[in-house]
Amino acid sequence: MKMRGLVPVLMLLLVAGCNSESNGAVENVSAEDSADAVPPPPPPPPPGALVFCPEVGRRISQQDCDDLTAVADQARQGVAAFNAPEPMYRGKTVTLQLAIGFAPPPAEPGEMTPDNVAAGSNDIAAIGTPDVGEAISNAAAGHNRPEPARVRPVRPVSPSDTVGQLPGKVVSYQPVVGRYMRATLTGEGFAIKARSAEQQELFIGDQTTWEWDVTAEKGERHVLTLKTVVEGVTADGRHYPLRSTTRNQVIDVKLSTADKLHDWLDAVPGWLKLATAALTGLAALFGAVWAVVRAARGTAR
Repeated sequence: MKMRGLVPVLMLLLVAGCNSESNGAVENVSAEDSADAVPPPPPPPPPGALVFCPEVGRRISQQDCDDLTAVADQARQGVAAFNAPEPMYRGKTVTLQLAIGFAPPPAEPGEMTPDNVAAGSNDIAAIGTPDVGEAISNAAAGHNRPEPARVRPVRPVSPSDTVGQLPGKVVSYQPVVGRYMRATLTGEGFAIKARSAEQQELFIGDQTTWEWDVTAEKGERHVLTLKTVVEGVTADGRHYPLRSTTRNQVIDVKLSTADKLHDWLDAVPGWLKLATAALTGLAALFGAVWAVVRAARGTAR
């Protein structure tokens, strides 16, 4: 009877021991697996959260940062020209125009470009004198139909062509351009008034122009500075500067004879101006007295 009671107890102890060993093995495996597993990536920022954007150097939304970075990466070298007033005269106002466009695609064979204009006459001569043997062969084969005329593509209008219609020297350069552009003109010794919007859009195959009224206020040599900026625009309409190009142009400002005399009088010391004014007053007084004396003598006669 005692043995029969111990058997169930021994079986329960044996099962409990097996369960504890199996649980320990599972725990060890789980610990080893967790040690070798790669930690999951951090969760994306919630909508509306601000992140630091290296492209603009400030905290903005992730979507705006991605958009602005893409616009900055798409900025490329373009073509531009402006009419530099040379020379300028102090007090005279001139119009300075800046024209900007995307760089044209590479010229195709036969396209009229500045590099092949000189060789155009040779090409035309070659087109007008077909091979005699080829003409005879075509006639014998019954191919007497005239070949279609070869039309030379017309070179598109460049920024240099646009500003070349205005007075001044045409200056061409290659700024960085994009869809949204901003242009400013500054210069010490000049009064500058913008005649067009500072921010404009630039489309492929087209040009955008800016105009300023420039008046020289000082003589000698001064510098006009053109600055163009490629901007990115976010969904809420905010503009961010991304890429910029600066162009300095030295301007010679001449003076008329009247301007030179005016400057000389301004440079005269104050005491000399007072002495000159006093002498002028005395001369006027002497003239008035002399006129009275002559009038009195005439009356006495």
